[in-house]
Amino acid sequence: MILERYLYREISRTFLAVFVLLLPIYLSHRFVQYLAEAAAGKIGSEVIFKLLGLKLLSAFVLILTLCFYVATYLALRRLNSDNELTAMASFGLNTRFLLRAVLKFAGLGALIVAIFSLYITPWAEGRYDELKKKMVMESDITGIMAGRFKEFGEGNNILYVEDMSRDQKNLKNVFLQKNQNNQFDVLTSNSARVEMEKKSGDRFAVFSAGRLYSGMPGQLDYTVIEYQKYGERLDFNDKDNTAQARHAAPSVTLWKLGDKVSVAELQWRFSMPLQALILALAAVMLVKASSERGRFAGLLSAILIYFVYSNLLGIARNLVRKGALPTYLGVWWVHALLLALILFLYFYPALRRWRLSHP
Repeated sequence: MILERYLYREISRTFLAVFVLLLPIYLSHRFVQYLAEAAAGKIGSEVIFKLLGLKLLSAFVLILTLCFYVATYLALRRLNSDNELTAMASFGLNTRFLLRAVLKFAGLGALIVAIFSLYITPWAEGRYDELKKKMVMESDITGIMAGRFKEFGEGNNILYVEDMSRDQKNLKNVFLQKNQNNQFDVLTSNSARVEMEKKSGDRFAVFSAGRLYSGMPGQLDYTVIEYQKYGERLDFNDKDNTAQARHAAPSVTLWKLGDKVSVAELQWRFSMPLQALILALAAVMLVKASSERGRFAGLLSAILIYFVYSNLLGIARNLVRKGALPTYLGVWWVHALLLALILFLYFYPALRRWRLSHP
């Protein structure tokens, strides 16, 4: 139909404009964040664009959904302000026609979002986590500088090096302060090496011919041990990262696992294409409902609904992860709420006419 193609062309043009506007904002925000991490020595500067590309693939689901929602709303809003929707209605092309046409067009977008959500995003998250973990570990090791203090293990371990070799492997006149359960251990040595175990990825400071001071601050009952060789692990990589591992797991793996964390992640992935469809319908009804209000008031309402909807989805996912919400209810109740609002807006004019005709 000619009018359908015209409608699709208007939405596509607006989508491209919104996408071109939002994409640089997201990229610049992430780029500044990675530059700050590189300046702090947490990651290498050579991997900034790799991390940026992988994170962009991960965020594409949310960006596409938001852009299509805003584009649908703005395009229909312009058609409505130019009385083009009124002209369509005069030919019998009412709200039902708009809903059907937008839903057909949103189906293509939902298919793209589903591909990203179920396949591409988990792959990108996995590669991102691997690269980020590798860079953080390497930057922690190479980040040791002569004459400066270096923190490890979330600040519980502090290493100081007076001098070091050019390859940064041999350290001279060093000491390590370790805080564990309010007990401080201080190791001193004339020389040491920083080594990483290949299997576990744990980092060790290997001291040679030094002393170990152990005790509680402010008390005199401390011990002094002289040693010829002493290895101290600087941090630990055995933290519980179940939720983090799940977001990078393939969708088929999540289906087979079936635990609450996997179910929450899988429901979130299926929610993304469903969100694209529901938001497209919501955009149509919001334009029809906001015809009598100002342009900016209607846009603010549309943005508010999007953020409430998205935040409720995130809250529902976290509740399912923690077991506070049954998996059969999951995140679906959030979609049901927005669908209920769409139905209310759809039938409200008829209900209002009925109420006025039956005082």
